[in-house]
Amino acid sequence: MTNTLSEADGNVGQDECDWLLSRATAGFGSVVTSGLASSAVGRNWVGQAGIYDDRFLPGLSQLASARAPGTVLIAQLLHCGLRSPASSIGQTPLGPSDGPGWRALTQAEVELTVEDYVTAAERAMRAGFDGVEIHAAHGYLPAQFLSRVENTRNDKWGGDFERRSAFPLELVARVRKALPDDAVVQLRLSAEDMRQSRGIDLDETVEVARRAADLGADAVSLSVWNIRLPSQKHPRSTPAAYVRARLTDRIPLIVAGSIWDAADARFAFDEGADQLGIGRMAIFNRDAPQGLRDDAWSPARPPFSVQQFGDAGVPEKFVDYLRGKWPEYLA
Repeated sequence: MTNTLSEADGNVGQDECDWLLSRATAGFGSVVTSGLASSAVGRNWVGQAGIYDDRFLPGLSQLASARAPGTVLIAQLLHCGLRSPASSIGQTPLGPSDGPGWRALTQAEVELTVEDYVTAAERAMRAGFDGVEIHAAHGYLPAQFLSRVENTRNDKWGGDFERRSAFPLELVARVRKALPDDAVVQLRLSAEDMRQSRGIDLDETVEVARRAADLGADAVSLSVWNIRLPSQKHPRSTPAAYVRARLTDRIPLIVAGSIWDAADARFAFDEGADQLGIGRMAIFNRDAPQGLRDDAWSPARPPFSVQQFGDAGVPEKFVDYLRGKWPEYLA
């Protein structure tokens, strides 16, 4: 999750390591880092760690060691595309197509961006991670290519579904081929059009997940925002159940979206989740892995005071980020 805990120059910060360690020793089966910038022109926030250059390896290696024995630690690869602020990257942001304040990647730049992901994934393995997650959800660059709204290209990277899905699937194929067989490669997808995920279609999400499985992805992490809400396109089903039914047993499905207590956890499993993705809830509840197994457990829920954040071990810079991005979390 975004936390702004690293350095302005892209080096991993000590606060980032300490924060990850505080959660990676809490009983989670696997832990995914915050988004590590796979390209210098794909950065988004001040305090985002980079994985696009070897100079970041010492800090990345320290981050990769922030775990308990047996915990799988995954580096999340992130390129923000048109969501990268010009002030952060020092140039016009790049997306699949031209738009207000950004320009389309050339074909050569698309190929270079794919290479950036591959070398970032290889760098993650050199740093000591167990694998990578390609973040293709929440309106970031791979989701922008998949979007019916944000991708209006007319070359091999845009147009119909086959071409709009080519970029995220090329990332899966190339990263899988580059990494050892025992390295985890998972793909994070938004289920459908919601919040930043403009132009994402649920049936296309299913097909991307199917093809990612065929290309060797080890898991799909599906973001639904709220596990209990029905699909907008297919309201007789939740997005998780819809995707699971059409994936059959082809690939494990991680589902994330407002899973706060044991009842939510059971519901998610009943809808077809193989694993639970816990994000916002774990900011305040380090004991989430144990709590979700206990019907009597009542998680702490926002809003919280600054003092309560501090008592929960949430760093000050993270609180400042939440204050600006998610003000409803602060009392």
